[in-house]
Amino acid sequence: MANKIILFALSNLLLTGFFMLPDNRKWLQQRVLPYWKQMGRQAANLDIEHRKVLRYKDAYVLSKWAADSLAKKLPLDSVLLLVPSTAYFESRGVQYHVPEPAVFYYFTGLRTVWPGSVEARKANWWLRAENGKLVIERPPSGRALQDSLSFFNQFPPSL
Repeated sequence: MANKIILFALSNLLLTGFFMLPDNRKWLQQRVLPYWKQMGRQAANLDIEHRKVLRYKDAYVLSKWAADSLAKKLPLDSVLLLVPSTAYFESRGVQYHVPEPAVFYYFTGLRTVWPGSVEARKANWWLRAENGKLVIERPPSGRALQDSLSFFNQFPPSL
């Protein structure tokens, strides 16, 4: 029994020492404790959609809105959506952190492409901002599409 108490006290002492180091304390305060605090709230509400909204915020909500809007018109597997960068939307007054195409697909099941991609010319729908709101429409063709892609490329993508 005495060995168990000594082992318990020694392990607590080592853990305390570990978390007294500056980098480890920062990690504890920024990563572990916030997760621990949110765990109770998330356990109380197990709805996956609700939890995604809480975790990913506007990046999820607006991406899901775009996919749902298109799903009302046609099957999502026939859509390739051109999505400009976050900097473009912010310059137009829309607070939308654009997820990268793989994350957008994870959120919505909708394939997307950035304007700088070689696949951008194949996009049959695009998402843009107008008067502080998101608009989904068919992109122009020919020279107008090339001009639009050149304009969108002025705003580099960010992860």
